[in-house]
Amino acid sequence: METLYFNIDICNVHMNSNEKIFTSKEFYIFCNSIKYAEIDNGELDIIYLDGKNQRFVLANIKDDLEKNRIKIGWGYLKNYNEVLEMLKLSKIIVKK
Repeated sequence: METLYFNIDICNVHMNSNEKIFTSKEFYIFCNSIKYAEIDNGELDIIYLDGKNQRFVLANIKDDLEKNRIKIGWGYLKNYNEVLEMLKLSKIIVKK
């Protein structure tokens, strides 16, 4: 059973101080639970067989932070090249 490894950064804002809080997370997704994936406007949407979906930004959070256009609460996929390659190797349809 093939799995995808995700290494993401998430930026949230503290309610009282509006301070940006950065969190790194790592998790795995089983390839056989994915129906298909889409790439649109620098974002990766993963649609699961049960109809749910997840969205990730295909960019480095530090680059967006410097440009002051960070998406609060979104997952910034650090290893997106590896994930896209594994999606192709797993023969999961990637729509662009």
